[in-house]
Amino acid sequence: MHSLRYPVPSWLHHHHLGGRTILPAVECMRLLAAACGNLHPGRKFNCVLQARFLRLIEVAAGAGELEFFLEVAPEADRELLILWRRLELKGMKRMLRCAELVFVEEAAAERSGLPAQLESVEQSLDAERIYRDLVPFGPAFQSLSGAVWLAGPEAGGEVLAPELADTAGDDGAEIRGRLGSPFPLDGAMHLACVHGQRRVDFVPFPVAVARRRLYQPTRPGRSYQVRARLQRQEADMLVYDLWLTSGNKLYEEVQSLVMRDVSGGRMRPPAWWRSG
Repeated sequence: MHSLRYPVPSWLHHHHLGGRTILPAVECMRLLAAACGNLHPGRKFNCVLQARFLRLIEVAAGAGELEFFLEVAPEADRELLILWRRLELKGMKRMLRCAELVFVEEAAAERSGLPAQLESVEQSLDAERIYRDLVPFGPAFQSLSGAVWLAGPEAGGEVLAPELADTAGDDGAEIRGRLGSPFPLDGAMHLACVHGQRRVDFVPFPVAVARRRLYQPTRPGRSYQVRARLQRQEADMLVYDLWLTSGNKLYEEVQSLVMRDVSGGRMRPPAWWRSG
């Protein structure tokens, strides 16, 4: 296994769940991208496959950096990158599997296409209220801006990518840069979370991504339009597709974002939102 160091920026503590700072899924992907760049300088990729976020990665209040370990597991013509962390549990140190994914280059990947423009919107909600009542993260992760709209199985809005210092490791900046700013995609996941809270009695958080296709990297200081479409709903799971665009350009799309309850039932949507 390879040791990985993640320098903890102060703004990471704005990403919290139940009073605990949690490393977001978008930063897990960037950390693994940096590790991939260190192992394979010059490797090209434009697609993330089989991403799974297997456990919450808690960040202590005074932590200056986190130590992880990388396992590379060959799978046919590709490599599965597995992120491990050593923690002390019940007086014993254990290695815990935290996340995993595959990076590939797709020479002729087909776009799924953007959803058709909607003729009517059923409801809108201001981003300020979203971050007060539905997705209570701190300012650095309040990337949704203005009014978010909902219409049937879809939701949409605008996200802003703040200009904050980079992280996800000091090395591998070139390959990590292909994933762009982490905040627009994180905001798109907030959009799915808000939409999902109308439909289930838990607060849905991302636990897996089947495919993330990157066309152009998102950049700090810019705004993007985001769309989320519910593809499947089960009692304990929601599955969404996401799109990030600017003007008429598609920047990235996510297929089969799986969202579940990660709070053990402690976090539930407010009654005013579920009742409509």
